[in-house]
Amino acid sequence: MSSRLHFYATQADLESVIRKIEETASFCYALTGLHPTPSCPMYNSAIEIPGLGRATANSSMACNSYLVVRQGQKIAVRKIPQNAGGTRHAVDQLANPDSIIFQPAGIRGNATVIHGRIATTGITIESKTIFATFQRHFKKCFAKHAAFYVGSEAMQLKEKGFRLTMAIQSPAEFDLA
Repeated sequence: MSSRLHFYATQADLESVIRKIEETASFCYALTGLHPTPSCPMYNSAIEIPGLGRATANSSMACNSYLVVRQGQKIAVRKIPQNAGGTRHAVDQLANPDSIIFQPAGIRGNATVIHGRIATTGITIESKTIFATFQRHFKKCFAKHAAFYVGSEAMQLKEKGFRLTMAIQSPAEFDLA
């Protein structure tokens, strides 16, 4: 069973909700994906993530995401043999069931906010607890619009003409109305 919550947020919106989340518990954030070595960028607070609130790609699906676990929990890394030889190292939920995914996304270019998400495929009590903590604070701090939660600064940008969308290349009719 997977759970997810989609949101639109700027750096200020994210910092506000993250401070509230991290008052309740300490988390570690590890960049997901395939890495050349078993180590990957890790942060003791989401506020430390470089470029927080700035989308790293033109589409929400391609933006950087972070595996979130409780502080002190070891992050398991899977070895993935490559067809061309060598090995890559995967940081994902498959080897870390007591985790969630945090994909901050945010502003892209001069007039777009790409949606972010929190999600988990985990079925463990721990993954559900972490997800519930994040979800509770996002719902409390952001306003609900359709299927999305929107931070106050992101909403101000929308009112100034910014697109709130899943991808720059998406037609405008799919933007948040």
